[in-house]
Amino acid sequence: MSREVPEGWTLQSLNGLIKLIPGWPFKSNRFTENPDKGRPLIRIRDLVKQAPAVFTPEDCDDRYSVNDGDYLIGMDGEFLAVKWQGPSAVLNQRVLKITSADECLDANFLFYRIQPALSDIEARTGATTVKHLSTKDLLSLNLGLPPLHEQRRIAEILSSVDEAIAATRAVIEQTRKVKQGVLERLLTKGIGHTRFKQTEIGEIPEGWEVHSFGTIFKLTSGKLKSVKGLAAAESDTAPYPAYGGNGVAGYSADYLIDGELIVIGRVGEYCGSIYKSSGKVWVTDNALYTKEILADVDLDFIAYAFSRVPAERIRGGGGQPLVSQAAIYRQTLALPSLDEQKAIVEILSCFDTSVSDLQFAKLVEIKSALMSDLLTGRKRVSDAVPMAAE
Repeated sequence: MSREVPEGWTLQSLNGLIKLIPGWPFKSNRFTENPDKGRPLIRIRDLVKQAPAVFTPEDCDDRYSVNDGDYLIGMDGEFLAVKWQGPSAVLNQRVLKITSADECLDANFLFYRIQPALSDIEARTGATTVKHLSTKDLLSLNLGLPPLHEQRRIAEILSSVDEAIAATRAVIEQTRKVKQGVLERLLTKGIGHTRFKQTEIGEIPEGWEVHSFGTIFKLTSGKLKSVKGLAAAESDTAPYPAYGGNGVAGYSADYLIDGELIVIGRVGEYCGSIYKSSGKVWVTDNALYTKEILADVDLDFIAYAFSRVPAERIRGGGGQPLVSQAAIYRQTLALPSLDEQKAIVEILSCFDTSVSDLQFAKLVEIKSALMSDLLTGRKRVSDAVPMAAE
């Protein structure tokens, strides 16, 4: 942020304005998954889902306690700031609790203002493996601060958008659960069947057959293309989606294949995830794609069926997660007639790219624009009536 600040704002050091409480180094050999034997322990990995997976029986000072509404920052990897909305818990090392220590700084405004500052610190921080944040990084920040009533109004606006995002996310999650239940039923019971038979994969409708994926398609690996050479967004000069191990990694100026195909992540955290694609695309060597379809099938149906395969069945061991073609080919599915495949796909497609998904993306875009404008003073809310509490 420029050291010039809007009229009425002041450039101030956060040293003395904020209170930082780093987490306590709880002993990992005493962690337990039994909630009856300790208090929930917040680690960096818990910040997104806000559902601690381990508990600690160790006693600690009350300042390491975390309650609903506290603001936390992850200090390793991605410097993430969150408002804690999970259970009351205690704070592990490398997670930081932050709050205002001065009446001139609203704690809610601080939460939003610190986020772009963390992004700047993360971008400047060099690392050979994992990036690390220090309390010194935060205390040395000099930030432009508006008057208190403007801080409160900015925080109020951004908080209202966050509430809308959370509500939309809840609808999306509920829709996802409903879709998963419908998918499980349709891919095992079909549509309107009353007669079933027992097979090696369980009960399926009479008339359906058990196949391995190796009898449905043949896969091949994509070709090397550096992610650094890909455009972040689609454009006239880079119009073709480029698939990597975790889905679309960017956009390419050229394409590898043109047609309808299935892409499966080969390496990476989300390897084994499946994507359906049509048209001209590039597939990198971090993914596999269908070079040949061996049966009369609907590829959308096959993609839905493959999404039910547990990841552990196709992933290999070692440090880098990866899947092999042989493991994929061994997995099985229940296959109905082509007409019923298409009917099932038509039902399931109703859940894809819902209105809620579009609303969520738009709300995230709106919040990003508001943060950019309000936290820099490009747009002012100083004409708002000061709050009575001031």
